[in-house]
Amino acid sequence: MTVFSFIKFNPDWKVVVYYPKIVFYGEIWRGKEQKGNSYIGKDYFDELNKLPNVSIEKVYLALPNTSEVFKSDVFRLYNLYYSGGVWCDFDILFIEPMNNLFLNKKRYSHIDVVLCCHKDNYIGFLMGRRYTKFYKSVMTRIPEKINELFDYTKLLDTVYPRIKSSHRLLKYGREIIANLDMDAVYPIHWQDFYKLTDTSGLICSPYTIGIHWYGGSNLMNRHEKDVPCSCTNFICRKVIEIYGK
Repeated sequence: MTVFSFIKFNPDWKVVVYYPKIVFYGEIWRGKEQKGNSYIGKDYFDELNKLPNVSIEKVYLALPNTSEVFKSDVFRLYNLYYSGGVWCDFDILFIEPMNNLFLNKKRYSHIDVVLCCHKDNYIGFLMGRRYTKFYKSVMTRIPEKINELFDYTKLLDTVYPRIKSSHRLLKYGREIIANLDMDAVYPIHWQDFYKLTDTSGLICSPYTIGIHWYGGSNLMNRHEKDVPCSCTNFICRKVIEIYGK
């Protein structure tokens, strides 16, 4: 649904889906985050080949015995540094085009990097120009921190900057970093994930372009298995609007 909804609202964009050549199935970090999650259901991966402007690429990262969660955190930085553009996790349902993003204004045309930091660092949706010093700096620090910490939460807190929520723009050397509003793709806080599957609805701001459903959360995984697809809860209604019955 992430790729389908993105293409529907942004037909002029090119989408590249990356997946690992060699998969490591271990969970090496200390905390409980994203552990024990296993999807049981239909595999929709082959459906990607039917979508326009979508290519699929295999990726090899020389990080042996490293969890795929950590590898993806390294690769997103590598990709943003060398290719630039937008990085998006596979658990965002897009409901509006990228043009609706509040940063699509002339006064923000000088921005080099787009992060989302509001008490916590949210890395499911990142943007940037190619060859920024910021992404290069974070990219080179993550592999050593993986070996040093083996703690998923501390990894993000250690390598990403701490930004005050009130700061929309800040400098990193000569580069300009924008702090994305939570409403853009995180209209629901991860601790309130249950609101996505209730029937009361969700009020999105005019600048909400997507809804992150926290697919890596143990709580969300357990919760969604218990929620019947009644088509009356918020996320199900949105899927029907975009994809159809």
